[in-house]
Amino acid sequence: MKDLRWIFVLPVSIGIIFIFYGWTQTWDYTYDGTNDHMDTIRTVRTYVFIVGGLILILIGILLGAVRKYVESLELKIYQREK
Repeated sequence: MKDLRWIFVLPVSIGIIFIFYGWTQTWDYTYDGTNDHMDTIRTVRTYVFIVGGLILILIGILLGAVRKYVESLELKIYQREK
């Protein structure tokens, strides 16, 4: 079960990277009104990466909770066998 700690760490790390990348998409904002299509693409990309990052962090937290629950069940089974 010790190898499964990456199940928690990997999605959370990737989620943080996604949120940071989505946040940096808003930095270069020089809107002059002539390129509405590019502004829309940048806005959608920002929201997609931020929401995707939040979802990945949530998945990582849930997988970490499931791992802890399975470890506690393993411990209970091991103690019962003694």
